[in-house]
Amino acid sequence: MDKEKIITERHEALEKLEALLNEELIAARLNTPEEGNGTEILTVIFPELGIDGDGAVGELFFLPIFFDEATVQHFATILSIADEIGAEQYPTLYEAISYINFRLPCGAYALDDETGSLVFKLTVPFPMELSGHDLLKELNICAANAMAAADQHMNLLLRMLDGEASMDDVRAAFSDSASR
Repeated sequence: MDKEKIITERHEALEKLEALLNEELIAARLNTPEEGNGTEILTVIFPELGIDGDGAVGELFFLPIFFDEATVQHFATILSIADEIGAEQYPTLYEAISYINFRLPCGAYALDDETGSLVFKLTVPFPMELSGHDLLKELNICAANAMAAADQHMNLLLRMLDGEASMDDVRAAFSDSASR
């Protein structure tokens, strides 16, 4: 495996995705760490997600390649849904997040206790040989899947933060009668 070639291809794919998003009037910026240390992160403002279409800030990035024999590299999409959540809200949110995550087909909600943020994270393994147009296509699919999955239940979690919903509402959202 030519690790440098793969890193260059991933960088180029993130640049192309940045350009595509900006062409669609979705604010995106590729943040490249100085001196080649750290992870390149494509920061995106996804409009029209959540209550009143307030949107979410996304971070899209490849996890580092840790060993030369790796056959896959993981791509992560993290959407920040709410900031500055008070510690007093954590127990209720943890219960709701656990309940929802168990029922999700992919991705997961989480509370980042370091930043006090509610996030949705989707991480997908990509084969190392994936490149060019196929890689860009998969990046688009991952970002779209993360947005769609997060959007399904984020309003419910945001309503819980505002005191407008409870665990009964979370359970009701997944009841057989609610899905009909």
